[in-house]
Amino acid sequence: MSIPSIAISLHNSVPLLEGQHNWPAFKRSMTMFFSGAKVTHVITGSPPAEDDAKYSDWQSLDEQLSAFIFAKLDQELWYLVQDDDDESTPSGRAFWARLKAHFEKSTIGCRVQARRHLYHDITHDPSKPVGVFIHEVVTAAQKLKSMGCTVEDKEITDIILMGLDSSYDHVRTTLLVLDKELKLEDVKKHLASAASVVPPSTSHGALAASSKPRSYPRSSSYGPASSTSHSPSPIDSKGFRWCNPSNEGHCHRCGRAGHIAARCIFDMPQEVKDWVMTTSSRNRHPEIQKANSAFHFLSSPVGSPSGSPSPSPPPSPRHHSVHFADTYSHGYGHSGIPRLI
Repeated sequence: MSIPSIAISLHNSVPLLEGQHNWPAFKRSMTMFFSGAKVTHVITGSPPAEDDAKYSDWQSLDEQLSAFIFAKLDQELWYLVQDDDDESTPSGRAFWARLKAHFEKSTIGCRVQARRHLYHDITHDPSKPVGVFIHEVVTAAQKLKSMGCTVEDKEITDIILMGLDSSYDHVRTTLLVLDKELKLEDVKKHLASAASVVPPSTSHGALAASSKPRSYPRSSSYGPASSTSHSPSPIDSKGFRWCNPSNEGHCHRCGRAGHIAARCIFDMPQEVKDWVMTTSSRNRHPEIQKANSAFHFLSSPVGSPSGSPSPSPPPSPRHHSVHFADTYSHGYGHSGIPRLI
């Protein structure tokens, strides 16, 4: 019996087994290969009796599978399947059993490493579909289960919700305040459908790539350029556009959903700070320019009513908002000039 071409294609995509860290991915890929080649019964089943007419074909296929398994092992792992007797006939069924016994054995070191990976090493990347993150968590839990550890679906659900990126905060809050206990499959469906309400730049990488940050020259009036490698840009590393008052339904400061600018607690990234500093002098509102001109006129010996310069220093160029006097004066102070703070 020959291996179908579709199974050969699957085998080409199987990652090289390098150690404990990628055993789950290797096992999952090889299992798909066994299924595509229709040889799962050879790997996991019992061989027919030697006097059975099918035994010869089974043995030939078993020997053939050993080469497919051996080809996907790192050279440092060859010792796990090789026999001291070089003349013995290799067996794919025996190779697979030895690999499972080695990588799925339940020792305190393996369990601690597997738990650390499940609870601390998996990160939700919002530039990819949320299903990728969920799959990584479920796979890590299955690895613990293969060691004989009990990992309930409730625990997996909690880990998924705890590990979600901040862009999913409003979705997570909605799920946490529900009266009924959600099952793992329910949480998967809710998060999958939440992609339509999460900012596109965080849920899909295409828009983030098309909004590649532009490089702006840094004004010398604000001191030397920062040592950071980021170019000044209103878009941070997670794809959120800062300082965008036209972004309806999102914070006008950080660009995230679920809160307003007055209650924004996110730290402004350095590249966004640089962008604000470099564009402030070019994009200043005309009203602010008029107000600043009026302020400097009144502060001069000619424009000041007392004939002497005002002791108050001019406002910092970082202040972009003009606050006018009380409403009873229709937005103007007693001097008829907008008041700057």
